[in-house]
Amino acid sequence: LSYLQYPCEEIRVQLTKPEGIQLYRKILWYRPTMQKVETETENHVVYRFFCSPLQARAYFMRFGSAAEVLSPLELRQDMGEFFHQAAQQYT
Repeated sequence: LSYLQYPCEEIRVQLTKPEGIQLYRKILWYRPTMQKVETETENHVVYRFFCSPLQARAYFMRFGSAAEVLSPLELRQDMGEFFHQAAQQYT
């Protein structure tokens, strides 16, 4: 798997309840291992992962609005640009 060739770093992602949590449990391909639950509210959970940004991007881009990459900033901006361009196709 190509993402294994890249260095790992801390990735923080906010998942919605229940949609994001359900997607994390169901989608196995490229799924990074969760290291820690940082915070949890009624509507969201913030998870910490240790993986390559490439793996995180490949995995969480399938979640749509059920996942928000919080950090690192470069990955957050990359995901934002990806979804912005995708939204432009439908407007």
